[in-house]
Amino acid sequence: MPRSSDQVRWQFADNPVGRVLVDFAVERAQDHETLAAIYAVVPYAAKIGDETALAVQSLDTLTDSRYRGRGLFVTLAKNLYERLARDGVAFVYGFPNENSAHGFFQRLEWQSLDPLPWCFRPLRASYLLRRLRFPEAIASACERIPVPLPRARLKLREVRDFDSSFDSLWERFSAKTPIALRRDASYLRWRLHRPGVSYRAWSLDGPEGTRGFVATRLVTSERVTAGYVMELIHEPGDTALGVALLAHAMREMAAAGAEVALACNFSHSPNHSAFRRVGFLPLPWRLRTEKIYFGVRPLASKQQSLLFDRANWYLSCCDFDFQ
Repeated sequence: MPRSSDQVRWQFADNPVGRVLVDFAVERAQDHETLAAIYAVVPYAAKIGDETALAVQSLDTLTDSRYRGRGLFVTLAKNLYERLARDGVAFVYGFPNENSAHGFFQRLEWQSLDPLPWCFRPLRASYLLRRLRFPEAIASACERIPVPLPRARLKLREVRDFDSSFDSLWERFSAKTPIALRRDASYLRWRLHRPGVSYRAWSLDGPEGTRGFVATRLVTSERVTAGYVMELIHEPGDTALGVALLAHAMREMAAAGAEVALACNFSHSPNHSAFRRVGFLPLPWRLRTEKIYFGVRPLASKQQSLLFDRANWYLSCCDFDFQ
């Protein structure tokens, strides 16, 4: 997963918390030094119960092939966890892939919170035909045939910046959510301006500020063009508003060539009713092209029981796309 220097700087140096939390293993010789391994996390302001705490997401673990088999991954991780715990960081969480899951859950004592709540909504007939293993010629011929979408009946504006009204919207939206990264204006301003990636967002404004917004990203692979619902936040209980935001986003993604809309959404999330109303369905494990796991390890939190119950968590695609 190559990254530009701008992306690395954005991820590790320019994050809203303003702290770089990376440990290195370096071999020193007489005339040079060799970087052998890296363990890196990114800090966030998080909500845990009624408190605001610092949490970190484990994102990058790299070991030079010449230094593998020496336990550097585990050593670096444990050293960093000890330092973070002394600094009062509440927990580390993340989404290991198949290659690294064993290391996190067995050797670093993470608690599994699987499965991730991926869901999908077809936007074009070609996506359904490929999933049903129809011949490629038939699927390709149907790429322009849309799946009916709900109408977006509200006038939305495209978001160019996130002001303080997004702070109060997040507080209202997350009032009954025990665990989540804070999706306030500073986070959104950083998260949805990742270098080299194009996001779009639309909002509905009221007399007292923003009442809801949706953010998306289009990703094209060899297999499919997918539209990701990065975030959907709206006034608590206003399912109709959530539906209107999603309907607008899906129409925009379909017009841009997306065959399917994807989202990460728990059935207990405050916005789940909107996803269900517009036709999102759970994505079965066997249909997932990449197996991603979900886990957490407490560090300095006094509310560990909250962390180990997946029903307490709020997640969205904003927690993922760092590739």
